[in-house]
Amino acid sequence: MLGQVVYHLLSAAHATRAPWPVVVLVSCLPVVTLGFGAALTHLLRDTAADDVPGPVPIPVLDEAAETVAAVTADAVPAPVPEVAAGTVARRARRRPGNAHARKAERKYAADLADGRVPSLRAVMRDLSLGQPKAREVRAHLASLATASGEVPNG
Repeated sequence: MLGQVVYHLLSAAHATRAPWPVVVLVSCLPVVTLGFGAALTHLLRDTAADDVPGPVPIPVLDEAAETVAAVTADAVPAPVPEVAAGTVARRARRRPGNAHARKAERKYAADLADGRVPSLRAVMRDLSLGQPKAREVRAHLASLATASGEVPNG
């Protein structure tokens, strides 16, 4: 942008050659842009590394010693609940691990209680989602309405 401004100012002044400070400034612009890009890349990479959680200690009851010991999550296998397959599928449909779906459930709770499913555009607009993710969220909301015995509307 600065280069365009300088060019137009020099053109308006009918200058045939740019003064040396302008040449220096314009020649530095690609280097500065590359530096900003590299800095942004490093900032994004550092943030992504910080988001990875480490092992979380889980309290485990030692019945023989009547004590509680902290064990990391990867050291103890998760217990498998013994429930019917239909219950697991129903729970997975109700509470997916998707934060967008949980947010949509809270936002549209009144509509779902009345048997109404929000439109795809409303989901995209209200939750700031792209079309593929909004389709998944809307399908989840429709399954909630269907599971409760209501017929979703368009």
